[in-house]
Amino acid sequence: MKLQKENLSSEILKLYEEVTKSLEGRTLQVVMQRPPIGNSEAQYIHNDKGNFEIYITPELYSDYIFSHELLHVYIAANGTLPILTSFDKNADETSKSLVLLLNGITQHKWIMNEQRRRNILGEKEFFKSKLTNLMDMSYNESSIASENFNIINTIYEFINNYYEHINTIEESLGKKYPLSLAYAKELFEEQSNYDLSSPFYARRYIVRIINKWIEWFAKDGQQHDFLKREIVVKPVFSERQLNTVAEAVLGMDRRNDGAYCFYTKVDNQKCCPNFKPNINSLDQGKKILNVNVLSLLLDKLELPYYIDDRKGNWTRKNCRVLAY
Repeated sequence: MKLQKENLSSEILKLYEEVTKSLEGRTLQVVMQRPPIGNSEAQYIHNDKGNFEIYITPELYSDYIFSHELLHVYIAANGTLPILTSFDKNADETSKSLVLLLNGITQHKWIMNEQRRRNILGEKEFFKSKLTNLMDMSYNESSIASENFNIINTIYEFINNYYEHINTIEESLGKKYPLSLAYAKELFEEQSNYDLSSPFYARRYIVRIINKWIEWFAKDGQQHDFLKREIVVKPVFSERQLNTVAEAVLGMDRRNDGAYCFYTKVDNQKCCPNFKPNINSLDQGKKILNVNVLSLLLDKLELPYYIDDRKGNWTRKNCRVLAY
């Protein structure tokens, strides 16, 4: 089923046309079916060709939900905010869900403020329906955090979006999901230490959340170190770092399919999509890091990164080539 543009309100049609005009040759396809990843009612995908798809569960469609996804596309197309996380094509559902969550966490406040500015109605109704849906879920909370992965992240995102309603959220969800609510609040409370509009601090926060989940999975006897290699968190550098030898800040791994990837040494987090340079071994690949200035290497390989002076000024390089 496809979206019928003639049924859109004037505000939403105006936003839709504004977003599609900003794509500069890329395409946007709206698909009226359940999103392919996770359990959300709507979702946008930026695919590996640079084009966009929005999935909306037909029976849950509203102008408010559609405008939310359109504004996600607007951010991605225009570089309005830093978009730091993506995932490998072969990543499992845990990695994919966490990437979508983390990108949402850094964007939703801006999106909701923009919806208000554009006088797009439906926020109160959406909040009430979201809370009702959470309460009506036939889900029995486990005493093991990792088994509550999806509900913890759903509540975390809900708190992030509607913290002004935290008393209502705690009163309602605390009765049914006390453990998950506590973990979700722990994730949210980490956020107060970081300015998510800055790529440098947003990246620190994102890696912190990934590490939290690795810690909780390990505590439950599960190993999820693959989150370090399936989730890409774009690197953020200062001008000084860009002028150093690449080996000072980056390490290199060889993947099972013969491709390579870089990771940032400071946190061991994968920081670029897989690539296949003309080399025969990991040792030979590491020599690339030893003989190249960081900025020249990243630009030669067209790998995406951000430059942030930590004073409110930042820019992105090569970021259009990355998708998720």
